[in-house]
Amino acid sequence: MQLNTMRYLAIIFTLSLFSCVQDGVEYSEDYTKSDTKIEKADSSSTDLEKANYHFKFALKIAKLDRDTVGNWKGAINHLDSAIQINPKFQKAYHYKAILNSFLENYVDAMVNINKAISLDSKSTTSYFVRSGIWANKGNYNKSIEDLTTIIKLDPKNGKAYDHRGYAKINIGDKAGGCQDLFKARELGFMVINKAGDELICK
Repeated sequence: MQLNTMRYLAIIFTLSLFSCVQDGVEYSEDYTKSDTKIEKADSSSTDLEKANYHFKFALKIAKLDRDTVGNWKGAINHLDSAIQINPKFQKAYHYKAILNSFLENYVDAMVNINKAISLDSKSTTSYFVRSGIWANKGNYNKSIEDLTTIIKLDPKNGKAYDHRGYAKINIGDKAGGCQDLFKARELGFMVINKAGDELICK
């Protein structure tokens, strides 16, 4: 590969790795809006209501859908409270993994996301998070395994093909990586990257 091609690949792949963890961020409602009020649980609240309060408040202060850094450590504390009340709160483990990853606490993040996956083995978003953690740890083969699992669960997931394509190219499987990139574009994911794909895959 020419030097400019390698630089292009390095930039795109780095963004893709970060995106794997970011892809795990989901909201059923926008908790981060300034006018969104999280109703505090009180002594009359059920355990489920108390756990949900801590979960929602964690997402609010984490500000994961903004370009600003939220109170990630404070959010983790609230997620811990939610888990203490409800030890099977899958989404609490899931988001704790994301926040620990952002804080570069990859060992804790891996423990969190493994627990989340054990509670829901069909969560494609959790596999995206773990794929990103593996990649940040330099284990691209494990990252590819999780992306492959996503594709098995959701064969039309263009994002998973895109990320797996860059991961394969990174470990030297250019043919397999380019095949995945072209499949991602065929499925409509990041079609604007076609020119870059041709530069990498020529």
